[in-house]
Amino acid sequence: MLNGRIGYHKTLVAIANKHARQLWAVLAKGESYNPQAWQRG
Repeated sequence: MLNGRIGYHKTLVAIANKHARQLWAVLAKGESYNPQAWQRG
């Protein structure tokens, strides 16, 4: 688990960074969010 390796606060920052990058990608492309997109193969 990431939290055990790098600590609680760094884990929070890493997750927030991931979510911010995902949100930016959706907004930059003008697409709507699709929570099942990862299932497309």
